[in-house]
Amino acid sequence: MMLAGKIIGIIGCGQMGGSMAATLTRLLPAVTIVGYDRKRPLLKAALRQRTVNDTAVSVSDLIDRADIVIVATPISAIIDILTEESGRLAEKLLVVDLGSIRHPIQTAALPVGLTNHIGMHFLCGTNLRGVASWNDSLFHGAQCLLFTPNVRDERALLLARQLVKVLKARPTFLDPQTHDDLFAVTSGLPHLLAFSLLKLWNDSGRPDLRGPSFDSATRVASSDPTMVSEMLFHNRRSILIAMSHLETNLKRFRATLERVDPAILQRYLKNCNGRRTARVSNGKDERSKSSSPFLRGLFIP
Repeated sequence: MMLAGKIIGIIGCGQMGGSMAATLTRLLPAVTIVGYDRKRPLLKAALRQRTVNDTAVSVSDLIDRADIVIVATPISAIIDILTEESGRLAEKLLVVDLGSIRHPIQTAALPVGLTNHIGMHFLCGTNLRGVASWNDSLFHGAQCLLFTPNVRDERALLLARQLVKVLKARPTFLDPQTHDDLFAVTSGLPHLLAFSLLKLWNDSGRPDLRGPSFDSATRVASSDPTMVSEMLFHNRRSILIAMSHLETNLKRFRATLERVDPAILQRYLKNCNGRRTARVSNGKDERSKSSSPFLRGLFIP
């Protein structure tokens, strides 16, 4: 195995970084995992729980010690690290970032010439934060979207494939802009709607009588606001376009309601949820880590 004996450095010990460290520590005992996070309590917890084998005192210290670097920070920090530390990173066997918005990251990485840099977006995660969010099986069965427009190093690509295989994730190669356009709809809008619904309820001053549908619809509103704002800001162009389409659909929905005809309303609703209903009837788990209908045809075994 190409990963055996290597030192893997993970920058950022939030849900993705902490879960990555926990998974690799469990599955690859011959690999040394070094972690860094600017929040010292997270690093202490990672050492105490043996999520990592060692910790670094800074980003530069971690990069200098590692053979493979995984950046699991908010998007702005990913861009800063790739550009400011490009000289050190260029010497590594592989540089991976786990950013959920791709085009800004790939655009920033291109001028600095990181030919060993690969983006990975794992379609998994919860609304938990910190140590409570670490899960050493989080990536098992998850779809992993890979972004390699800048890669010229065949060894880096082989290492990335092996890493995904060890995590038991499912690799799919995708264009960065296509990804961002799709996830404006499947991630950006759901977060916007969840936060908007919660604010609407909070502003109403009504008794706290909420059904399970409201709790399901607003689940992601308990996510880390820093991470959500980064995702929305860096994909704002695609999200604004998606919002325009959503506003058009809401106007159609309103017009349908105003016609005061239950049969027309029922037909409209059936037309809206037909695709989701078909997936459930075909045995697809609607809560599956890899259930995005947009990506069904892109899976590479």
